[in-house]
Amino acid sequence: MTIARSRQISLQDTPYYHVVSRCVRRAFLCGEDSHSGQSYEHRRQWVVDKLGQLSRLFAIGICAYAVMSNHYHLVLKVEPDTAANWSEREVAERWAALFQWPHLVRRWYQGEMLIEPELAVVQQLLTQWRERLHSISWFIRLLKKILGHPPFCVRRNVTNLTLPPVDYSFQYAPLTCAGSNLSQFNRFWMAMVSQTKLVRRALE
Repeated sequence: MTIARSRQISLQDTPYYHVVSRCVRRAFLCGEDSHSGQSYEHRRQWVVDKLGQLSRLFAIGICAYAVMSNHYHLVLKVEPDTAANWSEREVAERWAALFQWPHLVRRWYQGEMLIEPELAVVQQLLTQWRERLHSISWFIRLLKKILGHPPFCVRRNVTNLTLPPVDYSFQYAPLTCAGSNLSQFNRFWMAMVSQTKLVRRALE
């Protein structure tokens, strides 16, 4: 039975999460297409570059990653305290690197005088953006944005048809040392968490 994402994440228990996302409909991300012989290996760097951009804007650290031919793995560390320490202007600037501001927020940022109801709307938006900037769901959503549009859209053996190569669902696996039922795969990723600084340095 599928579990809601909101029930799979508990920052009180662990900030580390293993995220997996795979391709559907026989599509693929990278590597060589065995049907056409064409290589799409250059896409791997596109994914890595996008991860680097998002890690600089979000309060989410990338501890480890693996971009495979038809799926990818991420080990993410959610840092809500980092997001809480951002100023309101910094939150707005980070969001502006991803989306366009509403006109009201632009007026506020430029120092124009706003009436109280307008300020309340701006504060509500800034609070919402601060929460989204340390949300795994929003992080993956923006990563998928480049994977679901050309030139990434490819399906094998179909002429003049493009389809999103990546399933819009993805799986969480909380990484914790507690309990004896931790899978061997998650233990492997837990060992890689210790290499956080080295991996993050490679993305910068």
